[in-house]
Amino acid sequence: MIEVLISLVISAIGLGALIALQSRAYSAEAESYDRAQALMVLEDMVQRLNANRTQSVAYVSSAFGTATPPGDCDGAQLAARDLCEWNDMLTRLLPGARACITTPAMTSTGLPGREVRVTVVWRGSAPLAAPVATCAQADFQAQPALRRAVTAVVRFGNLAG
Repeated sequence: MIEVLISLVISAIGLGALIALQSRAYSAEAESYDRAQALMVLEDMVQRLNANRTQSVAYVSSAFGTATPPGDCDGAQLAARDLCEWNDMLTRLLPGARACITTPAMTSTGLPGREVRVTVVWRGSAPLAAPVATCAQADFQAQPALRRAVTAVVRFGNLAG
């Protein structure tokens, strides 16, 4: 009788561990899905910037994912339409996410040319070290360890010689 009781306790512990493992696997899968969505949105804007590189300054904004998004979906200007469409994609694929497009004062390489940084920020499900990117830090002040970010740097060479 005692052997049956001990085997039931061991089985219950094993089942509890299996449930905990499955829960962590689901959480990791959700994090991976969000990161894949963020990378897809990020790559879309990088391609839009490359296609309209002469107007790259018109893309600079940090209002993506907010109540007053940039751009005009009905506008004739390519940059304004790109901003609006990209904001719609961001809010549809990553609800609650924010994004920033900035032009640093100095390029990271120190070489002549222009540089544009595109950053997508979203809320993760488990605490990790907060990312270095400064985009939307104020929106995540309450829980900075849940903030996730991916950044791409787009460099436009100075071809004038």
